[in-house]
Amino acid sequence: MEIVTPALKEISKKDNIQLVFFGQMWPEQKVTFPDAEFHPWVDQDTFHLKLGSLDLDIGLCPIEDTEFNRGKSNLKMIEYGAFNVPSVCSQIPSGPYNSPEGLDLNDKDRVLVENTEEAWFNAMEDLILDTDKRKHIGDNARETVEEFYNIDNNWKYWDECYRAVHDRVVEKPFS
Repeated sequence: MEIVTPALKEISKKDNIQLVFFGQMWPEQKVTFPDAEFHPWVDQDTFHLKLGSLDLDIGLCPIEDTEFNRGKSNLKMIEYGAFNVPSVCSQIPSGPYNSPEGLDLNDKDRVLVENTEEAWFNAMEDLILDTDKRKHIGDNARETVEEFYNIDNNWKYWDECYRAVHDRVVEKPFS
């Protein structure tokens, strides 16, 4: 949160902006953003229903550049994409939101930004002002989720992976 707080403070001054926080709540958030909506964690069985009910226009995926965060998944971006919500994501070396090697998906199904106040502000403002771009990136995000993260489309890949691991373990069991 610290990464985007200064940019969110500036964005929240604009007309027709409603900040929505879902999940972890810090006491200072309510002080810093008194006009925001706050939604606490829900159980995993209702998480996606809750996320979808928020009717978000933009999802934020800020992370600091730490060794731990470089090993995180891109789950938050996938969850937003499932609801056609474009994500603004931290771009860190070997980070979870970077495009696969050789593929440039920035501004296609996500917006990658450096962790600076200016970069976060500009990316959010751009998507707020350009509804066509916001819709286009959100639609592309949904297509990416369907193509690469939907088990119905990718079960054969995972089946091959598990069989390969199984065969390796059976041929050469751990000693």
